[in-house]
Amino acid sequence: MKSNGDVWFSFRNLNNNRLGKIHRETFSGLTQLKQLDLYNNPLVCDCHLRWLIVTAQAGESNVTVTDAVCSEPAHLKGREIRNVAPADLNCSMFDNIEIVKAPNATYDVEPNMKIVFAIDVITDPYWQNQISYKWFWYLPVTTSTGDQIIEKQPLPPTSSYDKYFKLSLSGKELTFTIPDVKTHVTADNKAEYDLYQDLTDDRLFSINISHKFDHRVVNFTVKGKELEKTKASTSQAHVFIGIGIGIGIGLGVTVAIIIFIKQKRRRQNIPSFPMEDPALTPIDAGRGNQARTDSIQMGSLQSNVPQ
Repeated sequence: MKSNGDVWFSFRNLNNNRLGKIHRETFSGLTQLKQLDLYNNPLVCDCHLRWLIVTAQAGESNVTVTDAVCSEPAHLKGREIRNVAPADLNCSMFDNIEIVKAPNATYDVEPNMKIVFAIDVITDPYWQNQISYKWFWYLPVTTSTGDQIIEKQPLPPTSSYDKYFKLSLSGKELTFTIPDVKTHVTADNKAEYDLYQDLTDDRLFSINISHKFDHRVVNFTVKGKELEKTKASTSQAHVFIGIGIGIGIGLGVTVAIIIFIKQKRRRQNIPSFPMEDPALTPIDAGRGNQARTDSIQMGSLQSNVPQ
């Protein structure tokens, strides 16, 4: 046998030791304990012995408890602890988890903030160290069918958001770092803004606190400050207006010059006498010229005839 807590004991015989109360700490070092014999001990089966009663009844327990019989209270006298129900012990005042400190109902946040959500509870000393703390948040998710649902996900997340959350070793504190939005939010520059919105857009969080006999849930909300999307400044607007006016004037002047040049060319191309019919052949053209000559000569002859 080895000392130092008897960590290598696999069997412990405590027969006839007049044990009424057995504290959990007594066996905390007996990691290899397989069997515990408690024959002929006047056990007081109350809430302080519940750990042993649960151990004796637990199917997953590696310890077999034999010959453990209640001596008190009266309604349990003579009953083996394997047959004692939790309700028989009337341990509600010990079972309850009482919340001492909880997160606020709502957190109003803005970029580049760091907040710490904290929870603290008390319960029966035997279960205090067995309390589980689990943090969650609720995110919109698109399913394979295209439907939008709200999904409960554990924290810290396993996604790219994990760097914004840090959980303490005790599990009682969750630190949330709000990402900064350093650049102005515009229609084509929204990456930082979208990340900020994803993390803080009226996001629901919860902390689940539980042990074997009780369970509590605390919900709270994180609301990010609404950021204004930057519009063009007054000076920029003036520049854009000036450019527009300049382009308009330039186009107007160009069109006027083109019209002026066309009209001038048309005036220069108008002849002082009737133009020849371009549809006439050379012979027809000669005939036309001859006809004009004959007409002139005929006019001259008629002017010479005596009246």
